[in-house]
Amino acid sequence: MHLLAHRTIVFRLWLALSLVAVVCTTFAFGIYAWLSIDDSIDSAHEQTEAKIKVVLLAAARLGIGATGGAPGEGSAAAELGIEAFALYDGAGQTLAPGILRTSILGDQPIDPTLLSAALAGETRSRSIRISDVNHQPAEASPWRVLWGQRFGEEYAVPLSALIPDQPGAAHIVVTYPDLTTGARILVYRSVLAADLIIIALLIGAWLLLRHFVSTPLRSYSGLAMRIAVGEQVRMPAGGANDELGQLARAVNGMADALEYQATVDALTGLYNLRHLSSHLEALIVEAELDRKPLSVIFGDLDSLKPVNDTYGHEAGDSVLRAVGDAIHEWAGNKYTCWRLGGDEFVVALPDTGEDEALIQAAHLGKVVSSLLVPVQGTHARPSISLGISTYPEDGSSAGTLLGIADRRMYATKAMRGEERRAASTSASAAA
Repeated sequence: MHLLAHRTIVFRLWLALSLVAVVCTTFAFGIYAWLSIDDSIDSAHEQTEAKIKVVLLAAARLGIGATGGAPGEGSAAAELGIEAFALYDGAGQTLAPGILRTSILGDQPIDPTLLSAALAGETRSRSIRISDVNHQPAEASPWRVLWGQRFGEEYAVPLSALIPDQPGAAHIVVTYPDLTTGARILVYRSVLAADLIIIALLIGAWLLLRHFVSTPLRSYSGLAMRIAVGEQVRMPAGGANDELGQLARAVNGMADALEYQATVDALTGLYNLRHLSSHLEALIVEAELDRKPLSVIFGDLDSLKPVNDTYGHEAGDSVLRAVGDAIHEWAGNKYTCWRLGGDEFVVALPDTGEDEALIQAAHLGKVVSSLLVPVQGTHARPSISLGISTYPEDGSSAGTLLGIADRRMYATKAMRGEERRAASTSASAAA
C-alpha cells in the first residue's frame, strides 16, 4: 500500500480494474469449465444407457441360455466400455458367467440388494467409481473426473423385461468414456483463453484510461498551472457533462472569479492597475494594426483629501464609488476605465484623436463635477483634473502615454489651483 501511495491515480484505478477483471474472468471460465465437464458426465450417462439397451437387446436376440463366450468377445466388450455382463436364474444362480466378462472387475459379485430387486421385477441402476480391483457406488463429479477417477453405471435388469415370462436377472457394468483427458484439455484451454482475455482487458483498460482520463487530466493540470500564474487560458469544457467536463467548468469558473478579483477594483467596480498593465498595451497594438489613433485620459480627484480628513475614509469611499459609477456610465461599452488606486482614474478611448479626446475629457469633467454625494447629512461635490495623450503623436507605449497624460493632468491641476487661489485673493481684496 505504501508503494501504491506514490503511484498516479490512473495507475491505481487500472490496478483495481485489473484485479476485478482477473477475478471475474477466472470465475467465469471456472464456472464454464465446471458446467462443461458436468455436461460431459451427463452425456456419458446417456451414452451408457444406450449401450446397455443395445447389449440387452442383442442378448435377447442371441438367446438368454447361451453358455459360451463368442470369439473376440473380450476386445469387443472393452471397446464398448462393458466391464461385466452376467445372467442369473430365478434362484439367483449364475447362468452364463463367461459372456462378455472382462478381467477388470475380477470375480466381484453383484450387490445382493440389486439382484433381489431385479429378481423381484424391478430395474435398478447406480453410478459407480471403478478402480483397478473393484467398483463402489459413487456419484461422478467434475472434481473427481479432473482428479483422474473412472466412473460408470451398474444395472440390474429383470429378464422378464427382455423375454416375457423369463425368470432371472441380467447384471451389467459399463464404464463411461475417458472423461479425464477431455476435462483436463478443457481446463487447459479455458486457462489459456482466460489468460489471453485478461491480458487483452488489461492492455485495453490501460489504453482507455490513458486516453480518456490520464491524458485529459495531465492537460488540465498544465492548464491549471498556467491559470495559476495569470495566463489568460481556460480548460476545454465544451458541452460534455461528464466528470472531466464538470471539472473544467468548475476550474474555469474559479479562474474567472479569481481573475475578476485580481483585475477589478472592489470599491468602484472599475478595472484596476493589474488589468491596465496588460490591456492598454493590447489596445495600442490593435490601434497600430488598424492604423487608428488611441487616446488616454488620466484623471485625479481634486477634493478627496478634505472629505477624508473632515468626514472620514468611509465618506471618501462613498465619493470614490459615486465617481466610479459616473465614469462607468459615461464610458459605456465604448471606452475602458480603470481606477489605479487612491483617487486616480484612467480611461482609454479607441479610435479617438486628440481633438475628440479633449472634447470627451471636458464632458467627463462636467459629469463628475455635477455629482452630489450624500455625506453625513450634507453633500460633497467632487471635481476631477484631467490630462490626455494620444497614440501615435505622443508615444507608442503604455508607459509613455500614461506618463504624458499624467504630467498634463498635474499641469491642469496646478493651473486650476492657481485660478482658485487668484479667485480667492480677488474676493478677499473686494471684501
